[in-house]
Amino acid sequence: MSDWKTISVTLTYEYGLHMRPSWMLTQGVGDYDCEIRAEAHGYEVDGKVVTQVTLLAATCGDVVLFKARGRDAGSAIKWISDFINELNSEGEDYVRRRMEELE
Repeated sequence: MSDWKTISVTLTYEYGLHMRPSWMLTQGVGDYDCEIRAEAHGYEVDGKVVTQVTLLAATCGDVVLFKARGRDAGSAIKWISDFINELNSEGEDYVRRRMEELE
């Protein structure tokens, strides 16, 4: 297998990775041809499965490590970085807008 590409992010969005942002995250990375893992609080989960990402219970102030390996790993990590940056900077407005786009 190829090497892991990683990014460590600190959540500043006041509600953390609850169900809606977790769903948005997993929808966004679902088509990338790579394995994605997410880790917080000492637990590692499949980053493409919404229930697993939600179960990390990552809240505001938590650090989440994302790692990807495979053909699209670099692109997936870039997408995750952009997504978390938007989530952190725009908060609930970003969640509402993205949810409307995804419906």
